[in-house]
Amino acid sequence: MAHKLTISRSVLFTEALFFLLVLSLLLCPVSSFSDETPAGQGKEPQNKYKVLEDRWGVRPVSTRLTASNYFVDFRYLVTDSEKSKAILSRNKENREAFLLAQKTGKKFTVPVTKMGALRSTTLSPKKGRQYTILFSNMGKSIKKGDKVSVVIGKFKVENLTVE
Repeated sequence: MAHKLTISRSVLFTEALFFLLVLSLLLCPVSSFSDETPAGQGKEPQNKYKVLEDRWGVRPVSTRLTASNYFVDFRYLVTDSEKSKAILSRNKENREAFLLAQKTGKKFTVPVTKMGALRSTTLSPKKGRQYTILFSNMGKSIKKGDKVSVVIGKFKVENLTVE
């Protein structure tokens, strides 16, 4: 009986630690330090998402594997507070968010915990702030270097390279 109790305590501790890690990623958006293109890079990376910024008020920042490759962390920068409300609110139109692996066509959803979906949402987004969405990578089928698309309702950004 004592062995069973020890196992359940360690599992509970691991689950609690993982939950706190995910919660801290979602509740602490990262502010952008600069809108300028880093030294040594041309204007192309900044203009690459110009149409996306004009329509939706956001610019993709990074798409990375995280949590031992069990999640894909998609981060985006708000460039226009009003336009980005369409993506950051959880209304009926953009409730469904998923990541699409371009090679296989497989969809990866946003996990839902007791606290809700693992994605940043707000009714008043702030310009210059980064927000995040964690997508499940069950089976670790998405690898570093893969091309993916992110879809949030009518919003879609394609050809993102997983870091």
